[in-house]
Amino acid sequence: EVLTYAKAISLPVNNNHPIVRGLDYYTRTVFEVTTTALGAQNAVAAGGRYDDLVTTMGGPTTPAIGFAAGFERLVLLLEEDRFLLKQHHTIYVACAGQNRLKEGLIVAEEMRACGWCVEFHAQGGALKNQLKKADRLGAAMALILGDQEVDTGTVIVKDMVSGQQESVPRAGLVDRIRCMRGTL
Repeated sequence: EVLTYAKAISLPVNNNHPIVRGLDYYTRTVFEVTTTALGAQNAVAAGGRYDDLVTTMGGPTTPAIGFAAGFERLVLLLEEDRFLLKQHHTIYVACAGQNRLKEGLIVAEEMRACGWCVEFHAQGGALKNQLKKADRLGAAMALILGDQEVDTGTVIVKDMVSGQQESVPRAGLVDRIRCMRGTL
């Protein structure tokens, strides 16, 4: 499932079966995030699933994930211009229906590629609750994807300030957002 989502957003993944990271308590997915921008010190974060750890310590069954990240390495990466966000407005991507999360993730990544700050709640949930969260975050706009939008190749764009919304073709989404919010 992790690989399916990574492929959907064109995230390069090297499926490395012999990777070793504390295998005494990790289960299923183990990962390491690397970069070519830091020379030999290429590991930025690493971790994995440890669904059985709490049970082993006498607690209830608790699905979990953990990771560690190198703060200094993250700072070095963030200092590079290509990692700085161009704007501070937030776009919130909301998905109506659990089966639309993959499409929502793809749209979120497309918006991030434009340098915009994007919030995407990967667990989905009720659309009303997602829009409340977008409002609490101060999002400039919400992009809404449901079955009808995915089937017709559109996205509902809701201006969170005015409350106005419209259906926009996916192919013209970036241009329409720029028009709605100036230089967002």
